[in-house]
Amino acid sequence: MSKNQKIEAFTLQEMLIVLLLSAIVAGLGFMVLLIVNLQFSRIEEHRQEKTQIILLKRELSILMYASDSILWDNEYATLSAYK
Repeated sequence: MSKNQKIEAFTLQEMLIVLLLSAIVAGLGFMVLLIVNLQFSRIEEHRQEKTQIILLKRELSILMYASDSILWDNEYATLSAYK
């Protein structure tokens, strides 16, 4: 290889700029992933709460229809059903 022949390559500045831009894009990607995961966990918590409320309503309905009398105790915050 003679001294006059140049090899085409990227300069150090170009490589650093590409590295910096890649790091910024990767950081933004991880932030978006974090936000999406947070939203999914909130949706799951909300779904679990709604499911518990639905199950409670169903159990109360079964209890109400199967009982002759229902009594609420304010002191202990309990609901009692009697046949």
